[in-house]
Amino acid sequence: MALPILNFEEILMIKKNLIYLLLITLLTTIGINAQSQDPPSEDDLKRKIIKREVKDVAEGKWEYDVAYPELHLKGDTPHKAFNAVAKKIAMDEIKAFRGYTSEVTEEEWKKMIAGGWTMSFSYEVEHLDDDIISVRFGEYQYTGGAHGNNFTKTLNYDLKNNKEIKLTDLFKENSNYLNVISKESIQQITKKQGEYAAVDWIKEGASPNLKNFNKWTITKQGLKFYFDPYEVGPYAAGGFETLLPYEKFTYQTQGSKFYDVAKVSYIDGSPPNICRNGLYTRQKVDFALARINGKKNSRAYFYKDENDCPNGINCRGKAYLIPGDEVIYSRSYSDYACVWYQPQKGSETVGWIKKDRLNFVKDTKSLAWIGEWEYAENSITFIPTKTSGRYKVKGDALWKGLGDNVHIGELDFTATAKGGILEGGDGKDKYDCQVKMQRIGNFLLVSDNKMCGGVNVSFDGVYLKKR
Repeated sequence: MALPILNFEEILMIKKNLIYLLLITLLTTIGINAQSQDPPSEDDLKRKIIKREVKDVAEGKWEYDVAYPELHLKGDTPHKAFNAVAKKIAMDEIKAFRGYTSEVTEEEWKKMIAGGWTMSFSYEVEHLDDDIISVRFGEYQYTGGAHGNNFTKTLNYDLKNNKEIKLTDLFKENSNYLNVISKESIQQITKKQGEYAAVDWIKEGASPNLKNFNKWTITKQGLKFYFDPYEVGPYAAGGFETLLPYEKFTYQTQGSKFYDVAKVSYIDGSPPNICRNGLYTRQKVDFALARINGKKNSRAYFYKDENDCPNGINCRGKAYLIPGDEVIYSRSYSDYACVWYQPQKGSETVGWIKKDRLNFVKDTKSLAWIGEWEYAENSITFIPTKTSGRYKVKGDALWKGLGDNVHIGELDFTATAKGGILEGGDGKDKYDCQVKMQRIGNFLLVSDNKMCGGVNVSFDGVYLKKR
C-alpha cells in the first residue's frame, strides 16, 4: 500500500485541528504515544508492531509528526536491536528538521505565509516474519517555496543476526544484478509514465548505479525499489515503484544472503519455483481446469524446477503433452504454469508448462460425486444419503515399504459437499483424520492431514472415476 502524500491544503487542515488532536491524545498518554498499528493477525501471539509517535509544534513557525515501528516478540518482549535502529532513523529526521528551523530568525518567521514549516514521517511494514523485517518510511516536508517534497527511506533487517541487510549482501560481487534491476526498472517506469515519459531522466535515474537503488524493500512478490520525485522525472510526475520478482535473478548472480530473502516468497514452505506432485493437492490456491493448445502434433514440454528452472538454461525435460490433453492448473511462476496431468492409465506427470500453451476450460462437472474414484492403489467411494448434497464417504489407502512392510488407512464419515468442496473426517481434534476433497472437471483432488492411517499413509492425489 502506497504511503499518502499530503498536498499543501491538507497540511493546513491538519494544522488547524492539531491542538484538538493533541488534547485528545493527552487524555490517553503522556509524551510519546503507543498504539497498535494494525488489527490483530494470526501472528500476534508471536510478534507485534507498536506504533510510536513523536509530535511537537511551535505555533506559527513549525510542526512535525513522526511515527516509527517498535517490534515486540512473544511475551511482549521488545526486539531491542531492531527498535534502536528504527528509532534512530526517525530521530535523525527530527534532528535534521529542527536544524533547519534553528537557522530561521524570528523576523523571518514573522514574514512566513501559511503558518511556517511542516514535516510528517510515517512507515509501512512491507514484510515481517521470524527472520526478517522490511520497512518503508515516507516523509513529507514543506520548508517554504512553491510546494513541499516527498522522500523515501527503507530498512531491511536480519532479526536473527541483528544486522541491517544491504542490497549488496544479496548478490555476488561483479555479477550483472544491477543491470537486471536497471533494465526492468526502466521498462516499468517508462510504461507507467506513458506517452510523456521523461526518457533521458529515467535512463539516468535508473541506470545500473548502486546509488540509484538504495531504497528497496523485501516483499513476497519480489524486491521493490522506490524513486522519489525528481529522481526519474519532474516533480509533477510524482514518485515511482518498481517490482522485480526473485526469479529475475539467475543462480549465478545470487549471493549467500539471497536465499534468506527470497524464501519470504515460499509457498507452504517450498520455493515458488517448485512444482511437484508431493504437496500439489495441499496448496492453498484456486485450482482450475485447462487444455493444451497449439497446432496438431505439436509438443508442450514439461520444464524442471531445480535451481534457475523453469526459466533457466537446460530446464526443458523429455516429457510433453499434446493439444487437447487436459490438466489441472494450480499457479504461475514467471511465464510458466504448474500443472498436473493425470492419464486414464499410468502415473501422473507434474511440472511446469509454458503458460501460453494453456486454454482454461469452464468446469461443468464439479458437482458430480457419486461413485468410486481411484488414484494409484487408493480408492474413495461416495454414497448418496437422503439429504441432497450429503454423502457417505468410504476410502482405503495403502503404503508399501520394503518386504512385508505395509501400512493401511481408511475413511468412513458423512459430510456435505458445498460448491465443489467436501471436507470431513473422524473428528475435530488435530490428531483425528481430516480430509479435504475438491471436484474439478473429471478429477477429484484429495488432501489429508496425514492422520488417516499408519505411518506414511496418505490419501493425497488426483483421482479418476472408476470405469
